[in-house]
Amino acid sequence: MANGSKMNTSWIRSNATTIEYVRKWNIKKRPGAIRVMAFYQTSKMPSYSDATKLLLTGDSSVVSIIDGKEQASPSFYGGNKYGFSFSADQQLTNDFGLFARAGWNDGKHSTWVFTEVDHSATVGANILGSSWERPADEIGIAGATGGISKAHREYLKAGGYSFMLGDGNLNYGNELMIETYYKLQLHSSFSVTFDYQLINNPGYNKARGPVNALGIRGHVDF
Repeated sequence: MANGSKMNTSWIRSNATTIEYVRKWNIKKRPGAIRVMAFYQTSKMPSYSDATKLLLTGDSSVVSIIDGKEQASPSFYGGNKYGFSFSADQQLTNDFGLFARAGWNDGKHSTWVFTEVDHSATVGANILGSSWERPADEIGIAGATGGISKAHREYLKAGGYSFMLGDGNLNYGNELMIETYYKLQLHSSFSVTFDYQLINNPGYNKARGPVNALGIRGHVDF
């Protein structure tokens, strides 16, 4: 299990492979790039569909493995996950750039790291502050959507829990988010970033939200 207290030394049965292609260019001396990645991993990941079948018979023994509270037995080796991702960015002027990202995985087996998402897409832009005489400042805005696979949401709807999600009777909807930030450069070595996020259907549940989230981050260069 990722971030677990025990190292898994069964590398043949538990491993991950990632391949990435990157292409960079310049349009009128302004940089751009595209990145395409594919991955495949195998480990002790339980299957969502198998866990759902057990839940519907009253057997919740696999839930504690999917939500990360227990280590899976050796019989769970063979769970696999594969997926793809894409990202692109292009600087259009000296102060304005666009970016886009998308990702997908098959969503058939449990997830233990980062966030529980099986498909996502993001588009956004960033603007430097030259036009208001603060060239080191930066403002950005992005919109994102994320979702989970049919097997994943059927598991949650059956009352299953995972390491981030789960409350039973899932009223499914894609998670939608808008984020904007402003980076204020106060000194050559210090900046403060103010961030706002509006999240609808948090946790892929239409019964929740919308949620307003505010954040502030400081950055110091030494």
